[in-house]
Amino acid sequence: MLYGIDVKSATSLKFEVKACKNVAVYASSSGIKDSSKPLYEIGIGAAHDTAVQIRRRNDASLKFGSSVTTVINIENVLDCNKYRPVSFSLEAGNIMIGSGNVVGEDTIGILTDPDPFNVKCLGVLTLDNVAGEFKILTNGKNATETATITKQILLYI
Repeated sequence: MLYGIDVKSATSLKFEVKACKNVAVYASSSGIKDSSKPLYEIGIGAAHDTAVQIRRRNDASLKFGSSVTTVINIENVLDCNKYRPVSFSLEAGNIMIGSGNVVGEDTIGILTDPDPFNVKCLGVLTLDNVAGEFKILTNGKNATETATITKQILLYI
C-alpha cells in the first residue's frame, strides 16, 4: 500500500496534476509490469491537450482488434502552470475519467468493457518526456507525499 491506497480493493483514484500535455493513467491486470497482460490506458491531454483517450488493451501488440478505444475531443484539460483535479474510476466494467476530485461528477468520458479484469497495479505518468507534477489524493485530502515526475516513470500506487 502506497499513498494510503490499497489497489486490490480500490475502484477509484483521485489526483491533481500540473502538466502541459500527455498524462497517462495505467490500470494493469499484472502486478509485475507485464505488458502482455490486459490493461486500461487513459491518455489525458493527448493530441497537444485537445483530447482524452480511454483504451482497453488486451496485450502489448498494436494489432487491429487488440484494443478498444474511446476518444473524447476536449481542449485544455491540463494546465502547465497550475494543478488540475482528475478522477479515475473503474467499477463493473465502466472506466470513467473526470475533471474533478469527486468520482462520478464532472465526467469527461466513459468506456464500458464487456469483459472487465481485476486491476492489480495502478500508475500515473507523463509521456514523451513531458514534465509533470502529481499529487495523489486519498479520502479527499492531499497525501503526505507528492511525486514529481519529469520523465517516463510509472508511479505505482
